[in-house]
Amino acid sequence: MAFFRMMAPFMTNKKNSPKVVLAGLFLLTVGRLMALYWSPLELGGDEAQYWAWSQTPAFGYFSKPPLIAWVIGLSTFIFGDAEWAIRLAAPMAHALTAFLLFHAGRLSGEGNPGRRAGTLAALIYMLMPGVWFSSGIMTTDAVLLPAIAGALVAYFSLLRAPTVLAAAGLGLAIGAGFLAKYAMIYFGLGLLVLLFLDPATRTLVFSRYGLIAAMIALALITPNLLWNAMHQFATVSHTVNNAGWENLHLSPLSAVKFLGGQLGVFGLLAFPALLASLYWALLDKAAPITVKRLAVFTLIPLLIVTTQAVLNRANANWAFSAYVPASLLLACWGARGKRAILGGVLLVNLLSGIALVAIALSPALVARLGLGNAFKRVHGWQHSAQIIAELNRRDDQHKPYDALVIDNRLFYYAVNYYGRHMNLPKMYIWTQFATPHSHAELVNPLAPGFDGRLLVVSARRAYVRRMAADFERFSRRGTYVVPLGGNKKRKFAVFEAQGYRPLVRDEAYERQWPIDDVSW
Repeated sequence: MAFFRMMAPFMTNKKNSPKVVLAGLFLLTVGRLMALYWSPLELGGDEAQYWAWSQTPAFGYFSKPPLIAWVIGLSTFIFGDAEWAIRLAAPMAHALTAFLLFHAGRLSGEGNPGRRAGTLAALIYMLMPGVWFSSGIMTTDAVLLPAIAGALVAYFSLLRAPTVLAAAGLGLAIGAGFLAKYAMIYFGLGLLVLLFLDPATRTLVFSRYGLIAAMIALALITPNLLWNAMHQFATVSHTVNNAGWENLHLSPLSAVKFLGGQLGVFGLLAFPALLASLYWALLDKAAPITVKRLAVFTLIPLLIVTTQAVLNRANANWAFSAYVPASLLLACWGARGKRAILGGVLLVNLLSGIALVAIALSPALVARLGLGNAFKRVHGWQHSAQIIAELNRRDDQHKPYDALVIDNRLFYYAVNYYGRHMNLPKMYIWTQFATPHSHAELVNPLAPGFDGRLLVVSARRAYVRRMAADFERFSRRGTYVVPLGGNKKRKFAVFEAQGYRPLVRDEAYERQWPIDDVSW
Protein backbone atom coordinates (compact mmCIF):
# COMPACT_ATOMS: atom_id res chain seq x y z
CA MET A 1 0.00 0.00 0.00
CA ALA A 2 2.92 2.33 0.65
CA PHE A 3 3.93 2.00 -3.00
CA PHE A 4 0.46 3.00 -4.19
CA ARG A 5 0.48 6.03 -1.89
CA MET A 6 3.90 6.97 -3.29
CA MET A 7 2.60 6.65 -6.86
CA ALA A 8 -0.61 8.57 -6.14
CA PRO A 9 0.82 12.01 -7.10
CA PHE A 10 1.75 10.61 -10.51
CA MET A 11 -1.40 8.57 -11.12
CA THR A 12 -3.73 11.39 -10.06
CA ASN A 13 -1.72 14.28 -11.49
CA LYS A 14 -4.79 15.91 -13.00
CA LYS A 15 -2.97 19.08 -13.99
CA ASN A 16 -0.36 16.92 -15.64
CA SER A 17 2.37 19.20 -14.29
CA PRO A 18 5.64 18.92 -16.19
CA LYS A 19 7.46 19.70 -12.93
CA VAL A 20 6.19 16.50 -11.29
CA VAL A 21 7.10 14.39 -14.30
CA LEU A 22 10.49 16.05 -14.74
CA ALA A 23 11.31 15.50 -11.08
CA GLY A 24 10.54 11.79 -11.33
CA LEU A 25 12.49 11.35 -14.57
CA PHE A 26 15.41 13.34 -13.19
CA LEU A 27 15.74 11.25 -10.02
CA LEU A 28 15.46 7.95 -11.88
CA THR A 29 17.95 9.04 -14.53
CA VAL A 30 20.47 10.29 -11.96
CA GLY A 31 20.26 6.90 -10.25
CA ARG A 32 20.89 5.13 -13.54
CA LEU A 33 23.82 7.41 -14.36
CA MET A 34 25.37 6.63 -10.98
CA ALA A 35 24.93 2.91 -11.58
CA LEU A 36 26.47 3.35 -15.02
CA TYR A 37 29.53 5.10 -13.57
CA TRP A 38 30.09 2.41 -10.94
CA SER A 39 29.22 -0.53 -13.17
CA PRO A 40 31.86 -3.30 -13.28
CA LEU A 41 30.62 -4.44 -16.69
CA GLU A 42 33.07 -4.10 -19.54
CA LEU A 43 31.95 -3.16 -23.04
CA GLY A 44 30.42 -5.92 -25.07
CA GLY A 45 31.72 -6.57 -28.58
CA ASP A 46 28.89 -4.62 -30.21
CA GLU A 47 29.45 -1.60 -27.96
CA ALA A 48 33.18 -1.69 -28.71
CA GLN A 49 32.27 -1.85 -32.39
CA TYR A 50 30.10 1.27 -32.14
CA TRP A 51 32.94 3.07 -30.31
CA ALA A 52 35.34 2.12 -33.13
CA TRP A 53 32.87 3.50 -35.66
CA SER A 54 32.71 6.76 -33.72
CA GLN A 55 36.44 7.22 -34.32
CA THR A 56 35.80 7.49 -38.06
CA PRO A 57 32.52 9.43 -38.56
CA ALA A 58 30.64 8.44 -41.70
CA PHE A 59 27.13 8.44 -43.14
CA GLY A 60 26.85 4.68 -42.79
CA TYR A 61 28.39 1.49 -41.47
CA PHE A 62 28.13 -2.12 -42.54
CA SER A 63 25.45 -3.35 -40.14
CA LYS A 64 23.80 -0.19 -38.80
CA PRO A 65 22.96 3.39 -39.79
CA PRO A 66 25.32 6.05 -38.37
CA LEU A 67 23.46 7.82 -35.54
CA ILE A 68 24.76 5.63 -32.72
CA ALA A 69 28.36 6.30 -33.79
CA TRP A 70 27.71 10.05 -33.95
CA VAL A 71 26.15 10.05 -30.46
CA ILE A 72 29.04 8.07 -28.97
CA GLY A 73 31.48 10.35 -30.75
CA LEU A 74 29.89 13.38 -29.09
CA SER A 75 29.79 11.90 -25.57
CA THR A 76 33.37 10.60 -25.74
CA PHE A 77 34.64 13.88 -27.20
CA ILE A 78 33.33 15.61 -24.08
CA PHE A 79 33.96 12.99 -21.40
CA GLY A 80 36.65 10.68 -22.77
CA ASP A 81 36.40 7.05 -23.88
CA ALA A 82 35.72 5.24 -20.59
CA GLU A 83 32.96 2.64 -20.64
CA TRP A 84 30.50 4.91 -18.80
CA ALA A 85 31.12 7.75 -21.28
CA ILE A 86 30.41 5.45 -24.23
CA ARG A 87 27.15 4.38 -22.59
CA LEU A 88 26.25 7.83 -21.25
CA ALA A 89 23.64 8.62 -23.89
CA ALA A 90 21.58 5.48 -23.18
CA PRO A 91 19.88 6.48 -19.90
CA MET A 92 19.57 10.07 -21.09
CA ALA A 93 17.90 8.97 -24.33
CA HIS A 94 15.39 6.88 -22.39
CA ALA A 95 14.59 9.84 -20.15
CA LEU A 96 14.01 11.95 -23.27
CA THR A 97 11.73 9.24 -24.69
CA ALA A 98 9.68 9.21 -21.49
CA PHE A 99 9.33 13.00 -21.48
CA LEU A 100 8.23 13.00 -25.12
CA LEU A 101 5.66 10.32 -24.25
CA PHE A 102 4.42 12.60 -21.49
CA HIS A 103 3.79 15.30 -24.09
CA ALA A 104 2.26 12.79 -26.53
CA GLY A 105 -0.17 11.84 -23.78
CA ARG A 106 -1.21 15.48 -23.32
CA LEU A 107 -2.03 15.58 -27.02
CA SER A 108 -3.72 12.18 -27.14
CA GLY A 109 -7.16 13.16 -25.85
CA GLU A 110 -9.38 15.66 -24.11
CA GLY A 111 -10.23 15.71 -20.42
CA ASN A 112 -8.45 14.41 -17.36
CA PRO A 113 -8.08 10.78 -18.53
CA GLY A 114 -6.22 11.94 -21.60
CA ARG A 115 -4.00 14.32 -19.65
CA ARG A 116 -3.15 11.74 -16.99
CA ALA A 117 -2.19 9.29 -19.73
CA GLY A 118 0.99 11.24 -20.45
CA THR A 119 2.21 10.96 -16.86
CA LEU A 120 1.35 7.28 -16.70
CA ALA A 121 2.98 6.58 -20.07
CA ALA A 122 6.23 8.18 -18.91
CA LEU A 123 6.20 6.00 -15.78
CA ILE A 124 5.32 2.80 -17.63
CA TYR A 125 8.10 3.39 -20.13
CA MET A 126 10.82 4.34 -17.62
CA LEU A 127 10.10 1.33 -15.38
CA MET A 128 9.92 -1.16 -18.25
CA PRO A 129 12.44 -4.03 -17.69
CA GLY A 130 13.79 -3.55 -21.21
CA VAL A 131 14.51 0.11 -20.44
CA TRP A 132 16.23 -0.76 -17.15
CA PHE A 133 18.47 -3.15 -19.08
CA SER A 134 19.00 -0.84 -22.06
CA SER A 135 19.97 2.05 -19.75
CA GLY A 136 23.11 0.15 -18.78
CA ILE A 137 24.42 -0.59 -22.29
CA MET A 138 24.69 1.34 -25.53
CA THR A 139 22.48 0.00 -28.31
CA THR A 140 20.77 1.31 -31.42
CA ASP A 141 17.41 0.94 -29.64
CA ALA A 142 18.43 3.66 -27.18
CA VAL A 143 18.84 6.21 -29.98
CA LEU A 144 15.83 4.95 -31.96
CA LEU A 145 13.15 5.18 -29.29
CA PRO A 146 13.31 8.97 -28.72
CA ALA A 147 12.72 9.38 -32.46
CA ILE A 148 9.59 7.22 -32.28
CA ALA A 149 8.30 9.18 -29.29
CA GLY A 150 9.06 12.46 -31.08
CA ALA A 151 7.21 11.21 -34.15
CA LEU A 152 4.16 10.44 -31.99
CA VAL A 153 4.24 13.95 -30.50
CA ALA A 154 4.44 15.55 -33.95
CA TYR A 155 1.75 13.24 -35.37
CA PHE A 156 -0.75 14.04 -32.60
CA SER A 157 0.11 17.73 -32.88
CA LEU A 158 -0.65 17.68 -36.60
CA LEU A 159 -3.96 15.91 -36.02
CA ARG A 160 -5.04 18.52 -33.48
CA ALA A 161 -3.74 21.72 -35.10
CA PRO A 162 -1.57 21.34 -38.22
CA THR A 163 1.44 23.67 -38.35
CA VAL A 164 4.61 23.81 -40.40
CA LEU A 165 6.63 23.43 -37.20
CA ALA A 166 4.85 20.19 -36.27
CA ALA A 167 5.30 18.88 -39.82
CA ALA A 168 9.01 19.67 -39.65
CA GLY A 169 9.16 17.88 -36.29
CA LEU A 170 7.57 14.77 -37.80
CA GLY A 171 10.06 14.79 -40.67
CA LEU A 172 13.02 15.28 -38.32
CA ALA A 173 11.85 12.47 -36.04
CA ILE A 174 11.30 10.00 -38.87
CA GLY A 175 14.61 10.91 -40.51
CA ALA A 176 16.53 10.65 -37.23
CA GLY A 177 14.83 7.34 -36.51
CA PHE A 178 16.02 5.85 -39.80
CA LEU A 179 19.54 7.09 -39.06
CA ALA A 180 19.31 5.25 -35.73
CA LYS A 181 17.86 1.93 -36.87
CA TYR A 182 15.86 0.75 -39.85
CA ALA A 183 13.17 -0.47 -37.44
CA MET A 184 11.82 3.09 -37.77
CA ILE A 185 10.07 1.65 -40.82
CA TYR A 186 7.48 0.21 -38.44
CA PHE A 187 6.25 3.73 -37.72
CA GLY A 188 6.02 4.39 -41.45
CA LEU A 189 4.04 1.19 -41.93
CA GLY A 190 1.71 2.34 -39.14
CA LEU A 191 1.02 5.55 -41.05
CA LEU A 192 0.45 3.50 -44.20
CA VAL A 193 -2.14 1.30 -42.51
CA LEU A 194 -3.86 4.34 -41.01
CA LEU A 195 -4.12 5.84 -44.49
CA PHE A 196 -6.74 3.19 -45.20
CA LEU A 197 -8.38 3.08 -41.76
CA ASP A 198 -8.37 6.68 -40.55
CA PRO A 199 -9.67 9.58 -42.69
CA ALA A 200 -7.91 12.18 -40.51
CA THR A 201 -4.53 10.53 -41.03
CA ARG A 202 -5.21 10.21 -44.76
CA THR A 203 -6.02 13.90 -44.99
CA LEU A 204 -2.89 14.78 -43.05
CA VAL A 205 -0.51 12.63 -45.10
CA PHE A 206 -1.78 13.97 -48.41
CA SER A 207 -1.67 17.58 -47.25
CA ARG A 208 1.18 20.06 -47.58
CA TYR A 209 2.14 19.18 -44.02
CA GLY A 210 2.62 15.56 -44.99
CA LEU A 211 4.73 16.67 -47.96
CA ILE A 212 6.91 18.87 -45.73
CA ALA A 213 7.47 15.98 -43.30
CA ALA A 214 8.31 13.58 -46.14
CA MET A 215 10.78 15.98 -47.75
CA ILE A 216 12.62 16.65 -44.48
CA ALA A 217 12.76 12.94 -43.62
CA LEU A 218 14.09 12.12 -47.10
CA ALA A 219 16.72 14.87 -46.84
CA LEU A 220 18.02 13.34 -43.61
CA ILE A 221 17.99 9.77 -44.91
CA THR A 222 19.55 10.48 -48.33
CA PRO A 223 23.23 10.62 -47.19
CA ASN A 224 22.89 7.17 -45.66
CA LEU A 225 21.20 5.87 -48.83
CA LEU A 226 24.06 7.27 -50.91
CA TRP A 227 26.61 5.64 -48.59
CA ASN A 228 24.81 2.33 -49.04
CA ALA A 229 24.75 2.77 -52.81
CA MET A 230 28.53 3.28 -52.77
CA HIS A 231 29.02 0.15 -50.62
CA GLN A 232 26.79 -2.35 -52.45
CA PHE A 233 23.91 -1.57 -50.04
CA ALA A 234 25.83 -3.25 -47.24
CA THR A 235 23.55 -2.16 -44.37
CA VAL A 236 20.36 -3.09 -46.19
CA SER A 237 21.79 -6.46 -47.22
CA HIS A 238 22.99 -7.16 -43.69
CA THR A 239 19.54 -6.32 -42.27
CA VAL A 240 17.89 -8.73 -44.71
CA ASN A 241 20.48 -11.45 -44.08
CA ASN A 242 20.08 -11.04 -40.32
CA ALA A 243 16.45 -12.04 -40.71
CA GLY A 244 17.65 -15.34 -42.17
CA TRP A 245 15.04 -15.49 -44.91
CA GLU A 246 17.24 -17.72 -47.06
CA ASN A 247 16.70 -20.53 -44.51
CA LEU A 248 12.97 -20.26 -43.88
CA HIS A 249 11.38 -22.97 -41.77
CA LEU A 250 8.14 -22.88 -39.82
CA SER A 251 8.75 -22.78 -36.09
CA PRO A 252 5.66 -21.99 -34.00
CA LEU A 253 7.73 -22.75 -30.88
CA SER A 254 10.08 -19.90 -31.82
CA ALA A 255 7.10 -17.53 -31.90
CA VAL A 256 5.98 -18.73 -28.46
CA LYS A 257 9.52 -18.16 -27.18
CA PHE A 258 9.58 -14.67 -28.67
CA LEU A 259 6.22 -13.72 -27.15
CA GLY A 260 7.31 -15.17 -23.83
CA GLY A 261 10.39 -12.97 -24.05
CA GLN A 262 8.14 -9.92 -24.14
CA LEU A 263 7.30 -10.59 -20.51
CA GLY A 264 10.92 -9.79 -19.82
CA VAL A 265 11.03 -6.78 -22.15
CA PHE A 266 7.77 -5.00 -21.29
CA GLY A 267 7.02 -6.60 -17.94
CA LEU A 268 5.60 -9.71 -16.31
CA LEU A 269 2.24 -8.00 -15.69
CA ALA A 270 2.64 -5.19 -18.21
CA PHE A 271 2.57 -7.41 -21.30
CA PRO A 272 -0.71 -9.21 -20.39
CA ALA A 273 -2.17 -5.79 -19.48
CA LEU A 274 -1.04 -4.51 -22.88
CA LEU A 275 -2.89 -7.37 -24.58
CA ALA A 276 -6.02 -6.37 -22.65
CA SER A 277 -5.60 -2.75 -23.74
CA LEU A 278 -5.17 -3.85 -27.36
CA TYR A 279 -8.40 -5.86 -27.09
CA TRP A 280 -10.18 -2.77 -25.73
CA ALA A 281 -8.75 -0.43 -28.37
CA LEU A 282 -9.53 -2.66 -31.34
CA LEU A 283 -12.85 -4.24 -30.40
CA ASP A 284 -14.61 -1.69 -28.21
CA LYS A 285 -16.50 0.66 -30.52
CA ALA A 286 -16.58 3.26 -27.74
CA ALA A 287 -12.79 3.35 -27.46
CA PRO A 288 -11.37 6.74 -28.53
CA ILE A 289 -9.87 7.02 -31.99
CA THR A 290 -6.52 7.93 -30.41
CA VAL A 291 -6.12 4.53 -28.77
CA LYS A 292 -7.06 2.81 -32.02
CA ARG A 293 -4.23 4.69 -33.72
CA LEU A 294 -1.85 3.71 -30.93
CA ALA A 295 -2.95 0.10 -31.28
CA VAL A 296 -1.94 0.14 -34.95
CA PHE A 297 1.52 1.54 -34.16
CA THR A 298 1.92 -1.09 -31.42
CA LEU A 299 0.64 -4.11 -33.30
CA ILE A 300 2.64 -3.70 -36.51
CA PRO A 301 6.11 -4.41 -35.04
CA LEU A 302 4.71 -7.11 -32.75
CA LEU A 303 2.95 -8.92 -35.62
CA ILE A 304 5.85 -8.57 -38.06
CA VAL A 305 8.48 -9.81 -35.61
CA THR A 306 6.22 -12.64 -34.40
CA THR A 307 5.81 -13.71 -38.05
CA GLN A 308 9.59 -13.50 -38.43
CA ALA A 309 9.92 -15.77 -35.39
CA VAL A 310 7.55 -18.31 -36.96
CA LEU A 311 9.49 -18.28 -40.24
CA ASN A 312 12.95 -18.47 -38.70
CA ARG A 313 13.96 -16.72 -35.47
CA ALA A 314 13.57 -13.41 -33.64
CA ASN A 315 15.38 -11.92 -30.68
CA ALA A 316 13.22 -10.61 -27.86
CA ASN A 317 14.35 -7.00 -28.40
CA TRP A 318 13.47 -6.89 -32.12
CA ALA A 319 10.02 -5.50 -31.29
CA PHE A 320 11.32 -2.95 -28.75
CA SER A 321 10.01 -0.10 -30.90
CA ALA A 322 6.44 -1.30 -30.26
CA TYR A 323 6.66 -0.33 -26.61
CA VAL A 324 6.82 3.42 -27.14
CA PRO A 325 3.23 3.62 -28.46
CA ALA A 326 2.36 0.62 -26.25
CA SER A 327 3.28 2.57 -23.11
CA LEU A 328 0.86 5.33 -24.06
CA LEU A 329 -1.83 2.86 -25.10
CA LEU A 330 -1.57 1.04 -21.76
CA ALA A 331 -1.63 4.39 -19.96
CA CYS A 332 -4.81 5.46 -21.78
CA TRP A 333 -6.44 2.16 -20.82
CA GLY A 334 -5.28 2.45 -17.23
CA ALA A 335 -6.42 6.06 -16.91
CA ARG A 336 -10.00 4.88 -17.42
CA GLY A 337 -10.53 3.02 -14.16
CA LYS A 338 -7.65 0.52 -14.13
CA ARG A 339 -5.46 2.25 -11.54
CA ALA A 340 -5.05 -0.88 -9.39
CA ILE A 341 -3.81 -2.91 -12.35
CA LEU A 342 -1.42 -0.16 -13.40
CA GLY A 343 -0.16 0.11 -9.83
CA GLY A 344 0.67 -3.58 -9.91
CA VAL A 345 2.37 -3.20 -13.30
CA LEU A 346 4.53 -0.34 -12.03
CA LEU A 347 5.40 -2.11 -8.77
CA VAL A 348 6.48 -5.34 -10.47
CA ASN A 349 8.55 -3.45 -13.04
CA LEU A 350 10.16 -1.28 -10.36
CA LEU A 351 11.17 -4.33 -8.31
CA SER A 352 12.42 -6.11 -11.43
CA GLY A 353 14.52 -3.09 -12.36
CA ILE A 354 16.04 -2.73 -8.89
CA ALA A 355 16.93 -6.43 -8.92
CA LEU A 356 18.52 -6.12 -12.35
CA VAL A 357 20.66 -3.16 -11.27
CA ALA A 358 21.75 -4.97 -8.09
CA ILE A 359 22.78 -8.02 -10.11
CA ALA A 360 24.63 -5.97 -12.73
CA LEU A 361 26.59 -4.09 -10.06
CA SER A 362 27.65 -7.23 -8.17
CA PRO A 363 29.76 -9.87 -9.95
CA ALA A 364 29.62 -11.96 -6.75
CA LEU A 365 25.81 -11.94 -6.87
CA VAL A 366 25.90 -12.91 -10.56
CA ALA A 367 28.05 -15.93 -9.69
CA ARG A 368 25.91 -16.86 -6.68
CA LEU A 369 22.72 -16.79 -8.76
CA GLY A 370 24.30 -18.77 -11.59
CA LEU A 371 23.78 -15.96 -14.13
CA GLY A 372 27.32 -15.96 -15.52
CA ASN A 373 26.11 -16.96 -18.97
CA ALA A 374 23.97 -13.82 -19.22
CA PHE A 375 26.93 -11.54 -18.47
CA LYS A 376 29.81 -13.40 -20.11
CA ARG A 377 29.90 -11.02 -23.09
CA VAL A 378 30.69 -8.03 -20.83
CA HIS A 379 33.50 -9.58 -18.78
CA GLY A 380 37.10 -10.57 -19.44
CA TRP A 381 37.98 -8.42 -22.45
CA GLN A 382 40.61 -6.37 -20.61
CA HIS A 383 42.29 -9.60 -19.50
CA SER A 384 42.07 -11.04 -23.02
CA ALA A 385 43.73 -7.95 -24.50
CA GLN A 386 46.48 -8.11 -21.85
CA ILE A 387 47.30 -11.70 -22.78
CA ILE A 388 47.62 -10.74 -26.44
CA ALA A 389 49.73 -7.67 -25.60
CA GLU A 390 52.10 -9.81 -23.53
CA LEU A 391 52.53 -12.25 -26.40
CA ASN A 392 53.42 -9.34 -28.69
CA ARG A 393 56.21 -7.91 -26.50
CA ARG A 394 59.81 -8.06 -27.66
CA ASP A 395 61.87 -10.96 -26.33
CA ASP A 396 65.43 -12.14 -26.83
CA GLN A 397 64.69 -13.92 -30.09
CA HIS A 398 62.01 -11.93 -31.89
CA LYS A 399 60.79 -8.43 -32.56
CA PRO A 400 57.14 -7.54 -31.95
CA TYR A 401 54.75 -8.85 -34.56
CA ASP A 402 54.02 -6.85 -37.69
CA ALA A 403 50.27 -7.27 -37.34
CA LEU A 404 47.55 -8.82 -35.19
CA VAL A 405 44.83 -10.84 -36.95
CA ILE A 406 41.57 -11.95 -35.32
CA ASP A 407 38.94 -14.24 -36.80
CA ASN A 408 35.83 -12.98 -34.98
CA ARG A 409 34.11 -9.59 -35.26
CA LEU A 410 33.14 -9.15 -31.60
CA PHE A 411 36.55 -10.35 -30.37
CA TYR A 412 38.24 -8.00 -32.86
CA TYR A 413 36.38 -4.91 -31.66
CA ALA A 414 36.68 -5.75 -27.95
CA VAL A 415 40.46 -6.20 -28.22
CA ASN A 416 40.64 -3.07 -30.36
CA TYR A 417 39.02 -1.08 -27.53
CA TYR A 418 40.74 -2.63 -24.52
CA GLY A 419 44.10 -2.82 -26.26
CA ARG A 420 44.05 0.82 -27.33
CA HIS A 421 46.74 1.73 -24.77
CA MET A 422 48.71 -1.54 -24.92
CA ASN A 423 50.90 -0.89 -27.97
CA LEU A 424 49.33 -3.71 -29.95
CA PRO A 425 50.43 -4.05 -33.58
CA LYS A 426 48.10 -2.92 -36.34
CA MET A 427 44.96 -5.02 -36.27
CA TYR A 428 43.24 -6.82 -39.13
CA ILE A 429 40.40 -9.27 -39.37
CA TRP A 430 40.59 -12.55 -41.23
CA THR A 431 37.84 -12.88 -43.85
CA GLN A 432 36.12 -16.20 -44.30
CA PHE A 433 33.89 -15.28 -47.25
CA ALA A 434 34.38 -13.75 -50.68
CA THR A 435 32.45 -10.64 -49.65
CA PRO A 436 32.54 -8.68 -46.36
CA HIS A 437 30.24 -9.85 -43.57
CA SER A 438 31.04 -7.10 -41.06
CA HIS A 439 32.28 -3.52 -41.02
CA ALA A 440 35.71 -4.72 -39.93
CA GLU A 441 35.88 -6.97 -43.00
CA LEU A 442 34.73 -4.07 -45.14
CA VAL A 443 37.34 -1.55 -43.98
CA ASN A 444 40.17 -3.55 -42.38
CA PRO A 445 40.59 -7.03 -43.85
CA LEU A 446 43.99 -8.71 -43.96
CA ALA A 447 45.09 -8.08 -47.54
CA PRO A 448 46.30 -11.00 -49.70
CA GLY A 449 50.07 -11.01 -50.05
CA PHE A 450 50.85 -9.73 -46.55
CA ASP A 451 54.27 -11.21 -45.76
CA GLY A 452 54.93 -9.82 -42.30
CA ARG A 453 55.12 -11.85 -39.11
CA LEU A 454 51.58 -12.23 -37.78
CA LEU A 455 50.03 -12.96 -34.42
CA VAL A 456 46.75 -14.73 -35.20
CA VAL A 457 43.99 -15.08 -32.60
CA SER A 458 41.25 -17.65 -33.14
CA ALA A 459 38.06 -17.47 -31.12
CA ARG A 460 36.47 -20.32 -33.09
CA ARG A 461 38.06 -23.74 -33.14
CA ALA A 462 36.19 -24.93 -36.22
CA TYR A 463 37.88 -22.31 -38.40
CA VAL A 464 41.49 -23.14 -37.59
CA ARG A 465 42.09 -25.59 -40.44
CA ARG A 466 40.67 -23.26 -43.06
CA MET A 467 42.67 -20.35 -41.57
CA ALA A 468 45.87 -22.41 -41.64
CA ALA A 469 45.29 -23.17 -45.32
CA ASP A 470 45.50 -19.42 -46.08
CA PHE A 471 49.08 -19.05 -44.76
CA GLU A 472 52.45 -20.37 -45.89
CA ARG A 473 53.49 -20.82 -42.26
CA PHE A 474 51.09 -21.35 -39.37
CA SER A 475 52.09 -22.65 -35.93
CA ARG A 476 50.37 -22.64 -32.55
CA ARG A 477 51.67 -20.54 -29.67
CA GLY A 478 49.13 -21.69 -27.14
CA THR A 479 45.54 -21.80 -25.90
CA TYR A 480 44.46 -19.32 -23.24
CA VAL A 481 41.60 -19.24 -20.76
CA VAL A 482 40.03 -16.10 -19.27
CA PRO A 483 37.67 -16.55 -16.29
CA LEU A 484 34.38 -14.68 -16.71
CA GLY A 485 32.85 -15.28 -13.29
CA GLY A 486 31.16 -18.34 -11.90
CA ASN A 487 32.11 -21.32 -14.00
CA LYS A 488 32.14 -19.39 -17.29
CA LYS A 489 35.36 -19.03 -19.25
CA ARG A 490 36.54 -17.57 -22.53
CA LYS A 491 38.99 -19.73 -24.46
CA PHE A 492 40.98 -18.69 -27.51
CA ALA A 493 44.00 -20.02 -29.36
CA VAL A 494 46.95 -17.97 -30.59
CA PHE A 495 49.09 -18.80 -33.62
CA GLU A 496 52.13 -17.36 -35.34
CA ALA A 497 51.77 -17.06 -39.10
CA GLN A 498 53.43 -15.65 -42.19
CA GLY A 499 52.78 -15.45 -45.91
CA TYR A 500 49.06 -14.73 -46.30
CA ARG A 501 47.94 -16.38 -49.53
CA PRO A 502 44.20 -16.92 -49.09
CA LEU A 503 42.44 -19.62 -51.04
CA VAL A 504 39.82 -18.51 -53.55
CA ARG A 505 36.42 -18.21 -51.86
CA ASP A 506 34.12 -20.03 -54.27
CA GLU A 507 31.55 -22.81 -54.09
CA ALA A 508 34.22 -25.49 -54.08
CA TYR A 509 35.92 -23.78 -51.15
CA GLU A 510 32.67 -23.67 -49.16
CA ARG A 511 32.08 -27.36 -49.81
CA GLN A 512 35.61 -28.13 -48.64
CA TRP A 513 35.29 -26.05 -45.48
CA PRO A 514 31.73 -26.37 -44.14
CA ILE A 515 30.83 -23.82 -41.50
CA ASP A 516 30.57 -25.25 -38.00
CA ASP A 517 30.96 -22.39 -35.53
CA VAL A 518 32.49 -24.09 -32.50
CA SER A 519 34.21 -21.99 -29.84
CA TRP A 520 37.33 -23.10 -28.01
